[in-house]
Amino acid sequence: MDENAAFPVERSRRMTACLPCQKQKVRCITEPGRTACRRCLKREVPCVSKKDVSNSSNPLQSSIFRSAVIHDLRNIHAAVSELKVASAQSPLPPLRSVLGTTDSEAPEARSSPNMQRLEDTNDLDAEMLDDPSTLASRAGSPSHAPITSLYQITRLRSLRSKRLPVFSSGNDSRSQPSDLISRGALGLADAQRLIGAYLSKTDHYLYGVASKFKDLDSIRNASSLLLVAICTVSALHNPSSQSLYRVCNTELRKLVSNFVFTSTVNLEDFRGLCIACFWLSDIAWPVSGLTIRRAVEFGLQKSYNMVFGPDSSAGASSLVGTRGEAIECIRLWYLLCICDQHLSILYGRPSIIEAQDSVHEWESYLREVQDENIESENTDVRIVSQIAMLTLLNKVTKLFGTNLELRIPKIFKPQLDQFIHQLDQWVAIWLNRCQNHAIIGDYPSKAVSLHFYFAKLFVCSHVFRGLTSDAIHDPMAEDFKDIALMAVSSAKSVVNLITQDPDLSPAFVGLPHYFHTMIAFACSFLLKITTKYRGHIDTEAQPIFDMITQVVGLCRTTVSTPHHLLHWMGEGLQSLLTTCIAATAKIESERRQRLEESRRLAQKAGVDGAQHSPSMHIPLSTEASSSQAYESSRPIDNVQGLGNVWDTARETAMVFPGERYDEISYQTLNPLFQVNGTDQGGLRLDGTESAWNASLALFDVEHMGFGLL
Repeated sequence: MDENAAFPVERSRRMTACLPCQKQKVRCITEPGRTACRRCLKREVPCVSKKDVSNSSNPLQSSIFRSAVIHDLRNIHAAVSELKVASAQSPLPPLRSVLGTTDSEAPEARSSPNMQRLEDTNDLDAEMLDDPSTLASRAGSPSHAPITSLYQITRLRSLRSKRLPVFSSGNDSRSQPSDLISRGALGLADAQRLIGAYLSKTDHYLYGVASKFKDLDSIRNASSLLLVAICTVSALHNPSSQSLYRVCNTELRKLVSNFVFTSTVNLEDFRGLCIACFWLSDIAWPVSGLTIRRAVEFGLQKSYNMVFGPDSSAGASSLVGTRGEAIECIRLWYLLCICDQHLSILYGRPSIIEAQDSVHEWESYLREVQDENIESENTDVRIVSQIAMLTLLNKVTKLFGTNLELRIPKIFKPQLDQFIHQLDQWVAIWLNRCQNHAIIGDYPSKAVSLHFYFAKLFVCSHVFRGLTSDAIHDPMAEDFKDIALMAVSSAKSVVNLITQDPDLSPAFVGLPHYFHTMIAFACSFLLKITTKYRGHIDTEAQPIFDMITQVVGLCRTTVSTPHHLLHWMGEGLQSLLTTCIAATAKIESERRQRLEESRRLAQKAGVDGAQHSPSMHIPLSTEASSSQAYESSRPIDNVQGLGNVWDTARETAMVFPGERYDEISYQTLNPLFQVNGTDQGGLRLDGTESAWNASLALFDVEHMGFGLL
């Protein structure tokens, strides 16, 4: 016994090989302490010997009977689940008594061709196929979508059109919802704090999309996806919730992944995804596409016709229960339309949702819901105002496309004027209809003004498409100059409104990311016009740099987690600004050296420098004729030189993203120079102020959020 203990056997061989090894006529080797042989473990198949099979009197018959019972149970379970879903109840949980039974079937039965076909059919019936009775109830006119014919032939459940999302009746109050709180990933006190912060203020910036819920319990009972989305957004805005944001964000991504294939959803799941799309810039684009696709799959876009169409009485009662529930569906669909158009503008990509009756007939919707309470009426006014404006911007995108390198021909000047005129009419109408909010004050009307300037900047900036910085050889069409000035004015209005308005500045951190991205675009647009495109549109630089400095200060003083978009905006703007100042100083120093060398050469040749050197001419007029003549006479400091400053600054910021030039003094960047023995402090040779005379890189539409979108 001692000898055996000292020399343990590393391999052991069964007295009788297992059935799989016998079938393949290979050696059956079992490691010590294991019940399955090495080959079966490697192939992940049941390792059963004849001795195990002999315990059953008739293993094949027993396995067939057991599979038949499982098949019947699954059919009953599926039928009851469909009945509960049809009556707006949560479906049955998965069967637990039959899980894992397939792997324990006798190998002789599994090897039988008849048994294999029976098991395959059972799995298809239970998981993939609809009952024939369900198919018969869906038979209709021969004029239908082609996929319907395929469904009728194959009965595959994945091809069946889904019903409108059912309203969650809530979990049983006696049972605890299964979510990240019940699992202990998020504490109950932390969850209550995050939900309370969102419902008390943040939600009102998005038209009160979750205003029907009053506390944490109601949200938990409605949808786990809604709960996690709200907690993630709320934690993003709270500087002390950085760790909670990571937990909630990770859970949200898992739930979104599960949402791709789940067949049981409710309206609150879509509400949660909608909230995530408006505030979480890093996932907004893919999640919005998923949400819209699945909303169409469940027929959410049909809710308008169910309420306001010719068959509204029958449609609303059969699918969504009450008229109020159908109106909630319409509101949520409108929010998805707004989100889709916002992202289309931000990314310069085509939108997903095409024009529909529900979008064009917003006036009918507003008339139908005007009898509701005042709070709902104000919410609908804010939502519909966005629908009206974005419908107009969608026409702009369809007319000019999304190719940023394609120049706009002059023949489209009347169309641009018409779009601008319609925007002016839009703001005049909706400013008068928006009323003060009990919690966020005058924000609704201020948001209308901000959206107006966003839209006007977006429309008018089209005249810069395909335009180079060379104003001499590639000038802007004179017909477009007034529109270009409107774009500059709109961008200035955006910056002034967000930095100076008492209702918008406190709301800065809680605004949806569409606002932050368009503000970043306005800043970049102004800075590029001031530098690289100064030859096309002559603007005064110092006020613009002061505006951008205020935006940087606002971003840096706004309290949020480091994951918030504003944190990256402030750091990115400041880094590019200081880098461009240093780059501009270097260009100015080299230019002065060349001018000084020209003077020395002129004096040596006996030529009057005042008559022949362009550096002695300092025009102070901002008229286009004198400015263009002076720009064309300067060999170095011209528009292309400014463009080089811009590109150099952007490349430097990319290569040295962490560098700071705060220690560089103003005198170093803007030294005094003399003309006729007089100090010209702070003035460039063209007569403009040189303080803060720097260039910031303007990202493409894909990167206007400083690389985060």
